[in-house]
Amino acid sequence: MKNYTKIIFGLLSIVICVSFFALPAVAEDPYKTIAREFSKYASKLTTRKIAVIPFTYVEGGEASGGTIVSERIITQLVNLGEFEVVERAQIEKVLKELNLQTTGIIDQSSAKEIGKILGVEAIITGSLIQKTNGLVEVNARLISTETAKVLCASGVNVERDWNVKGEAQTQQYYTPTQQYSAPANEYVAPAYQGPAPVVIIDIMGGVYNNSTMDLEFSNSYYGQKKDWLGLTGSFSDGFTKIEWRDLGTISSLPPLGVRFGIMASEYLGFLMEFSYSSYAINSQTTTFWLDGVKQGTFYFSTDDYFKVNFFTMGFGILPVIPIGKNFDIFFGAALNMNLCFWEAPYVKGYTGGSNVFLAPSEDMELGFGFTVPVGMHIYFTDGFGIFAEGRYTYNTFNFTRTVDDENDKAGVTSLSAFAGLSFKVR
Repeated sequence: MKNYTKIIFGLLSIVICVSFFALPAVAEDPYKTIAREFSKYASKLTTRKIAVIPFTYVEGGEASGGTIVSERIITQLVNLGEFEVVERAQIEKVLKELNLQTTGIIDQSSAKEIGKILGVEAIITGSLIQKTNGLVEVNARLISTETAKVLCASGVNVERDWNVKGEAQTQQYYTPTQQYSAPANEYVAPAYQGPAPVVIIDIMGGVYNNSTMDLEFSNSYYGQKKDWLGLTGSFSDGFTKIEWRDLGTISSLPPLGVRFGIMASEYLGFLMEFSYSSYAINSQTTTFWLDGVKQGTFYFSTDDYFKVNFFTMGFGILPVIPIGKNFDIFFGAALNMNLCFWEAPYVKGYTGGSNVFLAPSEDMELGFGFTVPVGMHIYFTDGFGIFAEGRYTYNTFNFTRTVDDENDKAGVTSLSAFAGLSFKVR
């Protein structure tokens, strides 16, 4: 691939990174956040039939807000399709029979009664705390009707768009100086800490790889000689730089790696990747340049004129587009830092601590690059699945063979396909 194309891809990758870091993460509806957190627990229930009890203010008093909050949570639960939710009219009838419509307090005895009458395995209820900035803190919990044990808790802040009955202009909102003592059997959710982060772990193996290598030897002071570089040909030694572009490569092993996607939200994560890849120039007829001027054909007679192994550590972003419960599409952009172990069996140098100018040359250098993956996950369970992706990668490094005024360079461009196992850790 030509140098200007690589520059365009590099700039595009940087623009993508800057754009996503500059933009805030997509804000999720807080009621959907509660529903999604509880839906993760659905697989642990037998019937998945639940009831949502109207929420109550911890400072007492009746308010339409408790019913509004429960209705909005019901809507999101139904949309997610993980639970069978009982109609509110049936719930209100049972609460009236049990005299719970005003207290909202659910103890073990009342939880069992609700479960028995409605035939539900769990109930969702919670408390509301009025804040001074027009927000209401919603603390919700999923409670077993068999044991009254809290199975899951979630908390969010929502904007209050309802009126408290009988509210006066001088009403004092709840402040931290007011003390609230919970009844003995009432569970009070802890302060909201946000949803637990999700980590996606992808174990990767390359199934297809099409790569090319650019290689350059340059010394502006001493110049270059064919013998120093292990070359033969009809061209003379009077040059300072020789280069080859888009050389075909082979690999002894497919690329391997592991990627960690740390999800900051349902739609955006940050990736950290560790991978290994190897490349060697294969035997081929190609073109070469001397001091920037294109020459005739050049023949590499072996498969090992120049070899490099990359041990890569990449950092970047991983936007995810959920398509369904068990399927998503992802793409990303990562900046790479590489340990580059290169070897040139026919090129002379002072590598390996030698003070004799001899072949082979070999050394380790620090290099950089970027990767742009696009792929999909398919999950068979809540925490296990497979993935497939295509990716564009460019890695480059400079080296000198410990020769004064030397400035050599190698770069590898690859279009590859990866597949492997995927795990979700919550």
